[in-house]
Amino acid sequence: MSEKTHGMLPYLSSIRSPQQVTGSLIKTMYARRWGISGDKVWYLSVMPCFDKKLEACRQDFAENGVRDVDCVITTAE
Repeated sequence: MSEKTHGMLPYLSSIRSPQQVTGSLIKTMYARRWGISGDKVWYLSVMPCFDKKLEACRQDFAENGVRDVDCVITTAE
């Protein structure tokens, strides 16, 4: 929210959230361990906040067209 409406993007941390780190680890480290490519792994995240859906859709959390998190549902859903 703050990056779109308040112009705070230059002041935000570049560190990934736990949701994005987990998705990245599953799609790289575990995919290698299982002997498959990361685009064959589908990662669902269950989070308490609706903003995590927006975070997962960001283009900077996708390498070579493969998103770190494929789907996010909230605990309310």
